[in-house]
Amino acid sequence: MIKYLSVIVIMCSSLCLAQSKKGVQSSESEVTVSTAETAEVALNAYIELREGYKRSGTKQFSRTEQFEMDDWCFDMQEKFPDAWQTDFAWYLNGHFYQERGDKILSAYKKAPSDKRVVKSLYGYYGMKGEYGKQKELASKVIKYYSTNVLSYYEDVFPATGVLIVSSEEEAIPLYALQQVKGKGKGVTVVNMDYLINDEYRKAMAHKLGTGSAKFFGEEKTFIKTSLASRNVHLSATVHQAYLSSAADNTFLTGLYYEGYVKDQQDKLNTFWVSVATKNFASMSLTSSEKRLYRNYLPPLLTLYKLKKTLGESDETLRKAIAVIAKKVEQTKTVNEILTAYDNG
Repeated sequence: MIKYLSVIVIMCSSLCLAQSKKGVQSSESEVTVSTAETAEVALNAYIELREGYKRSGTKQFSRTEQFEMDDWCFDMQEKFPDAWQTDFAWYLNGHFYQERGDKILSAYKKAPSDKRVVKSLYGYYGMKGEYGKQKELASKVIKYYSTNVLSYYEDVFPATGVLIVSSEEEAIPLYALQQVKGKGKGVTVVNMDYLINDEYRKAMAHKLGTGSAKFFGEEKTFIKTSLASRNVHLSATVHQAYLSSAADNTFLTGLYYEGYVKDQQDKLNTFWVSVATKNFASMSLTSSEKRLYRNYLPPLLTLYKLKKTLGESDETLRKAIAVIAKKVEQTKTVNEILTAYDNG
């Protein structure tokens, strides 16, 4: 069933990847630490460099990439020794190992109003299990997100169980919704970025059913083992490369995947009912929100496909898909998919 989604998922992933690489090329050709006039410029270039080195299917960087990022931070340390941007770059460069906690705490002390720093510290407290400290920042963090973004993430929560998400970027609004608005009660959000940290991985192992399994460097096997456990869900924003080992027994059931599903259509129907009342047509979406909202299309298209396979017709669903496709600027591609499904 997962194969029904490949056109949309690959299309969206390619767009995001292209934008990321474009930014990196600009950074490498125009900015180095030695040419950066301010610590802010150097930090932004470092972040672009790091984002460009990320790849699908693993959280690892090559030795050459890591050495380059290390050198960048050392150069920032030499040129901007007292800047919070240098502390923040060092924290990011630690890839969520706890021994870099002093860096994010130092960055927050110097720049308590910077959104990137506040969100990272908020995430850091969650990774360490210091939920009291994390909750103190929650009301501040949730204001960083638009109504549209929060509405999307409310739909990401399963009813119960565990939700594995792709990164800190996705985990933070979910944490904030839980702590401020009481959404997703009974759901444990597991962040793949933090699974690099051994203490966090061990703390989550009993919920994921992974025992002492290693994550870093063996991410695909780890995800496969997790999805074999009951009531574990994987956010649809996780790149499909991570699912390659588990694809045969993995099904899209909403804005997330589940393993070993008995009735995919029933679960997709439940998802459709939950979002059918949303007035997508009236929404005004930014470009980044459009990319996010494209994730509604694969589950609804899959449901439409399943219904057509059984000889069922659902014009209400079809029209809703068309409305979303228009809103997120994917009308041509989605119309081609719908026509193919209609023609059997």
